[in-house]
Amino acid sequence: MKKIIFLILLCTTLATASTVSFNFDPNQDSSQTNPNIIYENSIVLQITTTSQVLCRYSTTKDTPFVSMEGFDDNFETIHKKTLINLHDGVYKYYVKCRPIADPNNASTGVAQLEAVFKISNPISAQISLSQSPLKAGKYEVSLLTTKIPATTPLLKYSFDGITYNPIILYGSENSWEGFLVISSTMEEEVGSFKFEARDLEGRTGTQIIGNNVFIVDTRAPPLITSLEASGEYGQIKLDWFLDKKEDIEEINIYKSENPNVDLTNFYKKLEGTKEEYTDTGVKNGKTYYYRISSSDAAGNTADLSREVSATSLLSKTSSSTSGLSASLVGSVDALLSEIELLQSDIENSDDMISDLTPSETEYMKTFKITDNFESAKLELANLKKTVENYKSTDLAKDLLDSRLNSARVKLSILRKKIPDTFSTTDSLEITQTSTEDLIRKAILEYSPEFSPSLIDKTVKKSMQLIEDENLQIKSKLGVFQVTYLDGNKEDFSIIEHSLNSELEKTENTKFLLQFPSGSLDLSSLIMKNIDYTPEQEGLISFETDTKKITYTFNQKLDTQTLSLISVSLISLQEETTPLTGHFLSSVPTTGSSIATYLVLIASGLIGYLFFVKQQQKKQISLEFLEKAKQVKLLQKDGKLEEANKLYDQLKIEYIGLSGSQKREVFQEIKHLTKQ
Repeated sequence: MKKIIFLILLCTTLATASTVSFNFDPNQDSSQTNPNIIYENSIVLQITTTSQVLCRYSTTKDTPFVSMEGFDDNFETIHKKTLINLHDGVYKYYVKCRPIADPNNASTGVAQLEAVFKISNPISAQISLSQSPLKAGKYEVSLLTTKIPATTPLLKYSFDGITYNPIILYGSENSWEGFLVISSTMEEEVGSFKFEARDLEGRTGTQIIGNNVFIVDTRAPPLITSLEASGEYGQIKLDWFLDKKEDIEEINIYKSENPNVDLTNFYKKLEGTKEEYTDTGVKNGKTYYYRISSSDAAGNTADLSREVSATSLLSKTSSSTSGLSASLVGSVDALLSEIELLQSDIENSDDMISDLTPSETEYMKTFKITDNFESAKLELANLKKTVENYKSTDLAKDLLDSRLNSARVKLSILRKKIPDTFSTTDSLEITQTSTEDLIRKAILEYSPEFSPSLIDKTVKKSMQLIEDENLQIKSKLGVFQVTYLDGNKEDFSIIEHSLNSELEKTENTKFLLQFPSGSLDLSSLIMKNIDYTPEQEGLISFETDTKKITYTFNQKLDTQTLSLISVSLISLQEETTPLTGHFLSSVPTTGSSIATYLVLIASGLIGYLFFVKQQQKKQISLEFLEKAKQVKLLQKDGKLEEANKLYDQLKIEYIGLSGSQKREVFQEIKHLTKQ
């Protein structure tokens, strides 16, 4: 096709070329100049001689006749040579002639003609594309003119030779650029350019030097559907089949250590139409995932093939009549590789634990992290032995896959037990000062049936004891975070209350540990003390000879939460009340109807007064509970300021309740807080 196009262009050039003529006497030297400027880049050089001779020419002066080139046509007295692709400038051709009958006569052909003419071509252009063939997209078009144009050149392109679309050019002098946009809907097309420009002399040129044709190919190669992978010792082999090799320039391989390979996992490019590849960049016992695609000369890339995987074997295998099939060994080796990798991670965890401070090591034990870690080591070692035994067992693929999947589930569980890092994220120390309010609050939680007078006595006695003992309570908070191999993180908090008391165990004196309601997950509370008494939810008592209270939470605590946890020393006091009921016991028992009547009246009156009193107490209790419910509703609605005010009123009213009323409303309030 290229030869045909060249011949067509050559014939067209010959048909339109101008003739530059010179007359020459072969016996006499001559130098002649054509007076005209030829405005074409192709001419016919014609030499007319005065006699019938054989002529030759050269572009070098005084060239021997035998070394010169012959004319295309020698018609005895007319000699022609077609010269094409001439650039601007002055040209000199030297001609010598000899007799036709005796061309080898060295005594003739000495005379020489110097033929001089000048070429001034119209402006023309050379076009180049940033890529060829072209796929869908935007491409840069460069245009280089042979002369400086008077105005911006015109450049157009067409796919049918009839309709031309303009390309906007930017540039200066003889260098210009533009952009060609190819739509993805075009598929395969052949396009051509058309050029036009005027030079500074006002002459118009349209010639494009070189190829003005370009090819568009937006159709991607076909999908490769036959990819297979097989694992061997130290390598993995890939095989595939190509349907249309003539459309393919290269094969792209994508590789990953994880499933779901995509374009970001590009691995290697293979030039040509290869149908196999051996990947030696693998680790024995490790599974790799592959997909491939093909690309054509335009850069169109086929969709990715289906994903395949294979495992580079841990050892060289040979066929045998017993044990696991060789084709299944790779699956076992892949899991063994995962187990060995986890064992390597365990070694790193051991190193991490050995670098911890003594206190951090102790906390690891406190939070059961060390015990779980040691247990995971033993489980992993047993799991490895179990998986290794699969190689010596004749298992079907389905059964083997089921067991391997079960083993992988165990691996994921073990990763949750193996610590990767252990770090202290927060620490705080505060000294707590005992106040009457804290002690009063602790007493109300411990014994809500106490009367106001008894509470006052207990508070007074407790404060006196604290002052006498110069009691100080130092609280220390440590917050720790553990990151496990599966990526999960767990927060722990440990709190220590140091009591500098020298008190001995006393029956009516206790330390009360009180937790704020709502801000702590008391279900994760672990007391490290041996001797303690849970009084009720959020309240724990200790004997007075306790020197340290230690406990942990499986959650992250902060400074504010620590400040709300209180340790109070209370010295419980007994309440003495006068004997009652003397009125009835002093009524005469002699047989007097009046006396009996008076006794009945008195009894009825006492019963009525008791009934009225009970109704009043019941009404007070109901009103108290209604206010407590209102506090709960205000908290839910976010009206915290109103809720706090009403709560402060309730605290004052609670002090004025009787013991039975306190017991009654306390049970109801406990039920209310759980809602």
